[in-house]
Amino acid sequence: MPLLDAALAFALTMLLVSTAVTFVVGAVNALASARFRILELFLDRFYRFELVPTVEAELRRLASRVEPAERPRVAAAATELATWLAQYGGLPPRAGDEATNVNEIRVFKLQSVPRSEMMHRLRTSRFGLEVLELGDAGEEILRALGDRFDTAGRRVSERFRDRARLISTWVGIVMAFGLNIDSLHLLSTYIDDDAARAAAIARADATLEQHGAALAAAETDGSPESARAALEATRTELRRLRGSGLPLGWALYPYCGDPSLDRRCDGPIRPAPLITWLLGCLLCGLLAGLGAPFWYDAVRRVTNAATGRAEPPPPPPPPPPAAAR
Repeated sequence: MPLLDAALAFALTMLLVSTAVTFVVGAVNALASARFRILELFLDRFYRFELVPTVEAELRRLASRVEPAERPRVAAAATELATWLAQYGGLPPRAGDEATNVNEIRVFKLQSVPRSEMMHRLRTSRFGLEVLELGDAGEEILRALGDRFDTAGRRVSERFRDRARLISTWVGIVMAFGLNIDSLHLLSTYIDDDAARAAAIARADATLEQHGAALAAAETDGSPESARAALEATRTELRRLRGSGLPLGWALYPYCGDPSLDRRCDGPIRPAPLITWLLGCLLCGLLAGLGAPFWYDAVRRVTNAATGRAEPPPPPPPPPPAAAR
């Protein structure tokens, strides 16, 4: 099945390209300390615009279960905590630790704060102790804060993914033009050239085996050491891409480093092949921006179709988390 084999060869090549893009984006994020800075911005917005309004809304909702004298006290404690956090940042301080003024996000370059940690810090803060004196109503207030924390966190995660996808697309476009990766020429070569198609498929096992390690290496913690490791992994992946024997590189049109390898190099440069090349490189960048997980899944699906295997059923959904006691 030449067409399926050509599709598999193309998907494997794009997996290789998108993995190299992942390395570059990981190195950029590490050098810019992007993840912990985004976490700082998220927590700052949560403290400024979510904490006090959520507490006040819950106090109004639970008005029949909270003594009128208790409501101003809890609201004042929430405002005091929000003011402290707006000034010093980091995580809510435990009761009695307010004078330490330690921003743990910056000190430890944290990239994420799970709900369980945030709720523990809120419960052990001076504000949390005030809320817990309300009994079941206090538990509902804290639960509402946890829900708002999760909702706001999902929104930030979505924006971060969109930002990463945009960066990946631009990196992919630059890489496509820099390494001369013409996706249209790749696909047509794999359809017409049995040897090129076989060479790409022969690398399938090595490409798939290194995929997981490549993505793991791109997950950096923002430290200089991680940035250097990501950059070295990027250079290794680019060298591997250039030396892969695939129909790409400066030897081909329009650079024509070795005119004997590409019949488009014969004669003067004509508008139609040049426009097709431009579109092919641009398309390669857009496809690489879809991400290595997308192309890994594409390789798996095409492989299953070529071998006649059915797609495995999706895993069952995880059980709901146990209720906090």
